[in-house]
Amino acid sequence: QVKLLENYLISAGEDCVCLVWSHEGEILQAFRGHQGRGIRAIAAHERQAWVITGGDDSGIRLWHLVGRGYRGLGVSALCFKSRSRPGTLKAVTLAGSWRLLAVTDTGALYLYDVEVKCWEQLLEDKHFQSYCLLEAAPGPEGFGLCAMANGEGRVKVVPINTPTAAVDQTLFPGKVHSLSWALRGYEELLLLASGPGGVVACLEISAAPSGKAIFVKERCRYLLPPSKQRWHTCSAFLPPGDFLVCGDRRGSVLLFPSRPGLLKDPGVGGKARAGAGAPVVGSGSSGGGNAFTGLGPVSTLPSLHGKQGVTSVTCHGGYVYTTGRDGAYYQLFVRDGQLQPVLRQKSCRGMNWLAGLRIVPDGSMVILGFHANEFVVWNPRSHEKLHIVNCGGGHRSWAFSDTEAAMAFAYLKDGDVMLYRALGGCTRPHVILREGLHGREITCVKRVGTITLGPEYGVPSFMQPDDLEPGSEGPDLTDIVITCSEDTTVCVLALPTTTGSAHALTAVCNHISSVRAVAVWGIGTPGGPQDPQPGLTAHVVSAGGRAEMHCFSIMVTPDPSTPSRLACHVMHLSSHRLDEYWDRQRNRHRMVKVDPETRYMSLAVCELDQPGLGPLVAAACSDGAVRLFLLQDSGRILQLLAETFHHKRCVLKVHSFTHEAPNQRRRLLLCSAATDGSLAFWDLTTMLDHDSTVLEPPVDPGLPYRLGTPSLTLQAHSCGINSLHTLPTREGHHLVASGSEDGSLHVFVLAVEMLQLEEAVGEAGLVPQLRVLEEYSVPCAHAAHVTGLKILSPSIMVSASIDQRLTFWRLGHGEPTFMNSTVFHVPDVADMDCWPVSPEFGHRCALGGQGLEVYNWYD
Repeated sequence: QVKLLENYLISAGEDCVCLVWSHEGEILQAFRGHQGRGIRAIAAHERQAWVITGGDDSGIRLWHLVGRGYRGLGVSALCFKSRSRPGTLKAVTLAGSWRLLAVTDTGALYLYDVEVKCWEQLLEDKHFQSYCLLEAAPGPEGFGLCAMANGEGRVKVVPINTPTAAVDQTLFPGKVHSLSWALRGYEELLLLASGPGGVVACLEISAAPSGKAIFVKERCRYLLPPSKQRWHTCSAFLPPGDFLVCGDRRGSVLLFPSRPGLLKDPGVGGKARAGAGAPVVGSGSSGGGNAFTGLGPVSTLPSLHGKQGVTSVTCHGGYVYTTGRDGAYYQLFVRDGQLQPVLRQKSCRGMNWLAGLRIVPDGSMVILGFHANEFVVWNPRSHEKLHIVNCGGGHRSWAFSDTEAAMAFAYLKDGDVMLYRALGGCTRPHVILREGLHGREITCVKRVGTITLGPEYGVPSFMQPDDLEPGSEGPDLTDIVITCSEDTTVCVLALPTTTGSAHALTAVCNHISSVRAVAVWGIGTPGGPQDPQPGLTAHVVSAGGRAEMHCFSIMVTPDPSTPSRLACHVMHLSSHRLDEYWDRQRNRHRMVKVDPETRYMSLAVCELDQPGLGPLVAAACSDGAVRLFLLQDSGRILQLLAETFHHKRCVLKVHSFTHEAPNQRRRLLLCSAATDGSLAFWDLTTMLDHDSTVLEPPVDPGLPYRLGTPSLTLQAHSCGINSLHTLPTREGHHLVASGSEDGSLHVFVLAVEMLQLEEAVGEAGLVPQLRVLEEYSVPCAHAAHVTGLKILSPSIMVSASIDQRLTFWRLGHGEPTFMNSTVFHVPDVADMDCWPVSPEFGHRCALGGQGLEVYNWYD
């Protein structure tokens, strides 16, 4: 798309970037934020200085042209080189957005005022020649303090306005590896310094009432876990300040008590009180060799960010956010004094060095990082690069500061200090008129549950559709739906009953390849059955390309800032790749050669009722296997239990269901479907019994068990089965329906009969026998692949096909009969889910493919 304006030329293409050009061919602005295959539509209003873009992600965005809103002021050299300033620059830092500090290899500390535009020497100390660390205190103007450290264990705290009042202390007998400031509460300022042997000294910094003198007092010392490069890289206090969160060079995140006596307080720390307080001997500020107790971490997440190290720690909204040079940022939670990972997110493609995280005034966050030789400020919500500075990379001294008025980025290059400033801080004046959903095709749609707004309090609560009373179809109801896509993301959506719009609550970006399947279990309310609270909770497992599987939990609650909106919290529980098996005999993982092109096609959750066992996840795999994974402790650990290659070809679908009969044991059954049109039924209950012969020993003791022969096989179609569903009947049987690539439907009634079998030892046991009672086929139900199928009741079934028809069928009187049909507008529909909304509001169908479409259907 191209738009020609009086002063500009605007273009947009498949790189998802909208460029604003001058008529001479110079790029004036670049608008990024759309994801997927490109920007398809643009509109412009030159008088209002607006550009509006629409993309393949279904998002619509409004941008401001040059002259409206805030502009970057560009990069300028601060001209440090001068005969009056000998030496070479070694480090630079920012005290606020308008004061800059730099130190040279002669030990001279200089101040640059952006408003005055001149350099001023604050002090010179020969002890800080050659090696010197420099860090300014946090806050809008850095509290007017900075700290210097050298290779001989000396730390100097310098008031910027009165440098003659600087205070020196010798903390260690060797090199100071790192410095970091931490603000406890609103006024208590502390400085952490890492020395030899993993010792971290914590200094309290206070000022005299006159402000002309400062006091430095050592509060305590911490001891880092052993590692090759044993020093901390960042720190922050967890509100209200009882614990200190640190990141180290090893990539670990550590939780320390803020003071030595904290762990003796029975009301603080919970389970964390045990195991802390390993002693270590250090030297005091006087160098007299005073003994200090080094506090060990009460909780550790070892190598969370890999061997490159943790780069920042930020505490906000009850969570801890960490970034690292592994290209990921984590959301953590502290519960009972223990660090728990909630969610791992990747940054934009190619930004493998994340340097920090900032919370902007509107409550959202921006990510700081390096993309090759560029410094980038990236907004994960809008997928937009807000600022790009060609600095040469992060392997140099640099500093970043942001306020509501302006942001600044300073770095050393070619022996000079370079400064980039932009008015308005880390925000960009653009408006999301319609939020994007997915940048590529949607592969799976799954409804989780319904939240209803209580009329008395106006807050959401969880309700099952069967519990809804007639006439409750108003604006109270909101469906929570999960979608997966080839863009490697899993989205949690809110679908209000009456508005006809889909609002994305959150996106999970843990997968490295296309996400093709999702399953949900454990649906409930926050607080559990004993103390139900407004909202909805559920466990989710997603899988797709590269034989990758992730398990996480979601909690949808009212948004405190906007009561009419919902907030979604995601906690990542575990992950699994097929190149890793659990060796039961040696109690360790084994690496097994698996084709990297192996992908999961479908998932089914089998909830067990046996004590000590979590749910089973059945996965249909492209390599011809059906695999069973055991989830323990509510999905926190994924273990491959058993597999079978019965189909000998790509398995497309798996579906689990239970059989319950009076005076009989509850049976858990699994159905799998392959590309040859065959169905196989497996009895998982018998498989899990002790001394069962269904699980055959593997060829290699380190590999999973092998499933035996299925209980029933059936040739339902002549080619691949893309849709599968079951429903129990009042007679105790099961309706089974499948849809094929040839456009046909197959419906049959399955009976589960328990036969008594005499075992070899003389004891009698019940063995299920599956038998087909009735069988019907609709050869030309659709003109193309049937990719969605759902039995709504014993009398109604709905099917969807890539012929773009949604068709309802009548069941129960012989073969399925046509009821009605409608045309939908989603090309290449890949999945469908359908559920009852209320007795008076009928059913709702969500179809996902190259887009998402929702239908309401009334019988």
